[in-house]
Parts: sequence; structure tokens; C-alpha cells
Amino acid sequence: MSNRRNNLPSRFVRRLGSRHDSNESTSVNYGISNIHVTTPNQTLTGKDIFSTETYASVTTDQRKLLDSFDEILTMSKIWINQKDFGQGTYRITKPGYYILNENIEFNPLHQFPLKTQSELYPTGKHGAYHLGFFAAITIETPDVILDLNGFSITHSKRHSLLQRFFSIIELANSPFIPKQGPHKFTDAINSASHCLIMNGSLLNSSHHGIHGNLNKDIVLHDLDIHDFEVAGIALNGANNAVICNSSMIGKNHDIAVLSSFSQTRFSVRALENLNDVDSKVYRNADRELQKAYGEILNGKPQTTFFKNETGQYDGNMYGIVLHVAGVVINDFLKERNSDHINDNITIFNVTIDDIETHPVEIPSLPLSIQRKNNAASAYGGKQMVGVFGDVFDIEKNMDSERKYKPNVLSELQLYLAEKHPGHGSVNIEQYIIDWSKNSTSLLEDQKFLPTGDSMGHIMKGNIGLFISGGKNIRLDTVNIDNVRTNGLSVGTSQLFTEEEKYFQGASAYGILMTATIDDNVFMKNVTIQEVSSSQIKADAKKIENL
Repeated sequence: MSNRRNNLPSRFVRRLGSRHDSNESTSVNYGISNIHVTTPNQTLTGKDIFSTETYASVTTDQRKLLDSFDEILTMSKIWINQKDFGQGTYRITKPGYYILNENIEFNPLHQFPLKTQSELYPTGKHGAYHLGFFAAITIETPDVILDLNGFSITHSKRHSLLQRFFSIIELANSPFIPKQGPHKFTDAINSASHCLIMNGSLLNSSHHGIHGNLNKDIVLHDLDIHDFEVAGIALNGANNAVICNSSMIGKNHDIAVLSSFSQTRFSVRALENLNDVDSKVYRNADRELQKAYGEILNGKPQTTFFKNETGQYDGNMYGIVLHVAGVVINDFLKERNSDHINDNITIFNVTIDDIETHPVEIPSLPLSIQRKNNAASAYGGKQMVGVFGDVFDIEKNMDSERKYKPNVLSELQLYLAEKHPGHGSVNIEQYIIDWSKNSTSLLEDQKFLPTGDSMGHIMKGNIGLFISGGKNIRLDTVNIDNVRTNGLSVGTSQLFTEEEKYFQGASAYGILMTATIDDNVFMKNVTIQEVSSSQIKADAKKIENL
């Protein structure tokens, strides 16, 4: 792999001029990983790292934050190398000054942790790694500097295919806060705080570049985040953060599979965990997965059920998301209350470009009785889904006579609903199981639900910068261009009347604010250029506050 440092714009190179050299290092056991430590050969300060323009753009408290990393900069350097990722996620669980020593490609030997790794990578009922290695690096502690040192972290083609839910850097021990997500990921979240990530590239993530919940005192500086599929940066419930001198370039036209691929993989994984691997349903699904995997990695044309005709992501994309704590899957936030945290955040000298996808709406079947204490639209709160919140795609699973039309994913979903009811989020009702077996037509008065993608997330459109429930948000020298939604796959299902059709997922916005008072967002030198939708006739909004 080549060193991308020489290809970076000048602003991505330290003002001191050259990359750190590891010099002589020794291997020690520090926290989770075996790492290399060497005594620093130079001592930096905040003023060596951040320009005078950056200091001038932030608040008084944030200037203090930029200067507050000086003590960490005097610590011994903890070198991170490619070999530290062979077995899975590199977990940062102790304060320190961590530095990349070379380009990293995240491509662990196994997709899921081995049983012998259960202490390091917990799975099971409350295991964050139940769905695989969800990040290349996690930061789970206060007082951390992660210096990419002019190098890059790339999500490999192989692992990107296998792990469709992923962040190159996760700012916590879990991608979800307790009681959220398609699975119980953790009982307690350990979020990064007083953390600086700087000086390099994060490339080709199948989901996020950087993602975090409930983070405080965060600085993201001199970062080049390219070819992500969902969001460059997503901070949920952040307090006092600076995103500066960075670019988010999201365009990716080489996505080989639809979301149904990962949904099928996770359903197969569920059967393996249940020791139910002898059925024809399991064998057929596993065979189709292996066929897709082989075709893609060997550069052959994709011929399977999962083929992505457009090469683009089939959901919505964001450049940067600033949201209250928790998932960004439900309808737009209506109001900000005192419990919401999304406060005192500055974005300075940032470019957001090529936020482009081909979103696909998935009509779903409503539950006869919604699950108690679950107001969420996704993960089985309001519609019929499989074990990990995967929507039962009624339009794809029904022929012109409204009879059941099977495929490998629907067969898995129905099998799990019948043989393992209540496992995970699976909730497909008995009358649909019976309908699939009896070669009868679905009743004409059957109701369907619009608005959702393949996981039941309410579709919001493609958005350059999404501010949800924000307070004291500062934007200075922000350039947004090429925010597009393509295709005609939202609001066009014949299962809905004209009054029922929902086109929000086909929208495009440069900046979209919800539950955010205009007086709480300060804008200076904000430029928004091309924003377009191939489906919405009216001009897409450049700046909108719902």
C-alpha cells in the first residue's frame, strides 16, 4: 500500500513538516493490544498543531480545549502497526498518545470473534461484537490523542463486503447506547472524551468514517474521510467538539451488493448460533452468499440475488451528522428538550462533497399490535422484520397475483419466525407464515407501510450537513457541493395510493436542521453549490430548517 501522505492537500500535513519516525521501539503490553512505545524525540503543543485561523474560529472554551492536549503530547508514543489489526479491532482502553506507524488496511482474519477472544471482543446477549468487528479502532477512555501521522486507515474490499455495519473509528466501546439497536449491544457505554484525532485519511468505510455517542471535548482535525457509504462523521449527543480542516467525500459507485446481502449473512449467523444448520433454507442461503463472495472478490460479474445494479448505496447518505444521543433512524426530531445533548460544536474549514446514493424504499407490513415500550419505527417496533431488524420486503416477496414469491432472505426470515419465534427482533406474524405456505393471494385490504429503507429507518434524503436538536453550533468556512439523490425508487411503489406515497427519502439538502432554533446556529462563509434530486421536481433545498 502506498503512503497517501504525499497525495494529501497541504492542510493535511503538520506544520512541523514531516511524519513522526518510530525510531527504536520496544514491545509492551499496554491495555488491550500489544503495542510499541518509544520516547518522543520532540514535544509538540496545541499551537504547533492548530493554525491561528483555527484558534480564531472557535469559542473561548474550545480554545482552551485545543490547548488542553499539551500534557498528553508529552507522553511516550504508542505506535500502531498493521500487525495490531490481524485478529480484529484495535481497542484503546487507556489514556495515551497513539500514533500510526504505517498505512493500515483493516482486514481481520475472521469476520466474527473466535470463542477464544470472547473476553477481548464480547459477543452473546450483551456483546458489542455480536454482529462482527464494527470498527477498526475504538476509543473507550478519556485523554487520548490518535495521530494518523499522515497515513491512512482503509476498510478492505473483503471486510467491507462482509461487514456492512462499520466505522473506521468508533468513539465508544459499542456502536449503540444501551437499549438501542437491532440487538442488545451493551449494558453500559464507555465513550471517548477529551480526545484528539488528527492528520490522515480514513477510507472506504462500508458505513461511517467516525461515529460516536455521548462524547465530550472532541477535536477532529486534518482528516480526509473518503468513500464512505452512510456518513463521514456522525456525532450523537456530543458536547464541546471541533471539526476542522477536513474533507468528507462520500461518492462510492463500486458497491457490489444491496443491503439484503448483510441481512442474509446475519440471518445465517443467527441460525449458526442456534445450532440450526441442517435445513434446506440455511444451505440455500449459505450457498448464495458464498457465490456472491467468490464472484466479487474474483472480479467476476455479480449474478446473485444480492446484485446491486446501480453500484450506489441503496439508502440515504450524510456528510456530517450532529444529532442528539442515540440512533438516527426515526422521524425528524420535533423539538429539543433539556435532556438532549448536541451542544457547542464548531465546524471550521471543512469540505463536504459527493453525497450521492440511489435510495430504495422498502414497503413493509405493519404489526397487528405494536410491541410495548417500543416507539421506534425500526428494528421491529412497527413492522414485520427478521432477527436483526431486516424488513420483510413484501413487494419483492409477492408476485402479480399477490402470492408468495420466495428468495433466500425471505425464506430465512420466515423460517426463523416459525422455528425460533422471539429470537432477536423477528416478529413476522402467523398469517404471513401461513400465506407463504398455502399459495393463496394476500387479501386486497392488506395495509402496507411506506417511508422506510431495508432496515425500517425512516428515509430523510441525502444531506450534506444534518443538524438535529442542535444548540450553539458554529459553521465557519464550510463548502458543500454535489449532494444528489438518484433513481426513481422512493415513493413509486404501486402498493400505495397517491396520498400514501412518501417522497422524503428522495430529497436532497445542503444543510438540514430539525428541532434547532436559527439563533443557535451561527454561519459564516458557508457555500452550498449543486444540490439535486432526480425524482423531486421542485428544486432541492440548500438550507432548510424544519
